[in-house]
Amino acid sequence: MIETFPHDSQFLTNDSRKTRWAVPYNHECLNSRVENIIIRNKHIIEGKRILDLGCHFGTFSYAVLTHGANYVYGIDSEEKLISEALQFFKAGKIDTNRYRFQQGDIISILEKMTPGEFDTILCLGIFYYVNDPLYLLRLMKKVAKNIIIDTFTAYYAAVVSKDGTEIAQYTLPETFNLPIVVYPMTQAQKKDYTLKHTFRKKDRNKPLSLLTLPTLKAMENFLNLCNLQYRVLPWDAYVVNNYQWQDFINPGVKKSSHWADIYHSKIRVSYLIEQG
Repeated sequence: MIETFPHDSQFLTNDSRKTRWAVPYNHECLNSRVENIIIRNKHIIEGKRILDLGCHFGTFSYAVLTHGANYVYGIDSEEKLISEALQFFKAGKIDTNRYRFQQGDIISILEKMTPGEFDTILCLGIFYYVNDPLYLLRLMKKVAKNIIIDTFTAYYAAVVSKDGTEIAQYTLPETFNLPIVVYPMTQAQKKDYTLKHTFRKKDRNKPLSLLTLPTLKAMENFLNLCNLQYRVLPWDAYVVNNYQWQDFINPGVKKSSHWADIYHSKIRVSYLIEQG
């Protein structure tokens, strides 16, 4: 594993997501994800202009600059996270001509961008927060030739949240092979950000929002409808346990699993899109 972020990196020590079971932002997981997503695809990173959607406080923006990108533009919905990104980059003495961070809605900003404005888009951990995945894909295709997507699939709906047990119990396994999108409810208020388009339900005290979780077949259909050439990024080198998605219904499995096991189970998937 190549270490982009040492243990004392401000991007690790300030991250509240260190201990979550799915994609924890700890030393091993973060550096391995940078290795597999960024370093192993340096041909679309080095010397390129990168757009980082849902950039949080700039962790992957910093990673692409570290590994040769010319410029990165990070967008996030939370002003606090953008302020922290600027603070961290200043502390890291990054040339201010090489980056920009903006608070805003990614769809609205993408709509205003010109064709080919960027070389590569990072869409990491944000795809499932967008209501219309097909529209997002079309906007990203307009703006950049290369796209990296890392997202949860419909299986995630069956293993998390209060509704997960019922989804798993009353949904046939074969149903997840169909081209459908599951929209489970999720709490709108997360640790570091608040989701848009909230609503309330009588039996829930807190504001809710919806996740957008396509099946693998639905994702393939979306990508094909946009005429995008893609391949699934492999995570085999990092997987420890050969769990299937059904195994994660058990809370004990979540607790004992390795972070990369969700990729083997197809609960999470990564796509590399290149348009020539």
